[in-house]
Amino acid sequence: MAKIDLTNLTAQELDDLIEKAARRRASLQPEITRNHPEGELLIAQDPLWYTFLDGANTILQIRDPGRGWITAQIPPHERANLLSVLLRQALSAPQTKVPEAAVPTTSTGGGTVH
Repeated sequence: MAKIDLTNLTAQELDDLIEKAARRRASLQPEITRNHPEGELLIAQDPLWYTFLDGANTILQIRDPGRGWITAQIPPHERANLLSVLLRQALSAPQTKVPEAAVPTTSTGGGTVH
């Protein structure tokens, strides 16, 4: 197999190569596992995202700094499932602790904080 020298590719050439590789990989067997990945992950911190309706489905696009915009079509039943999971996580997420110095205290003079 011929090696591709990535160091000399422009951003556009690399984007085109990633797109072609992703399309080719999607057509190959075995398919990418349906199990979520484990171990060390490449994570896009606070990515940009965009969503819109396409008929009954939702289109969700997430910007990955290395892979570009990844687009998924989510059917109504999975959209409801995703909403439920995200809402549950939002409601159970630990609150960030406010530093003690930032918390105003009041006292009646007897040393009891109210």
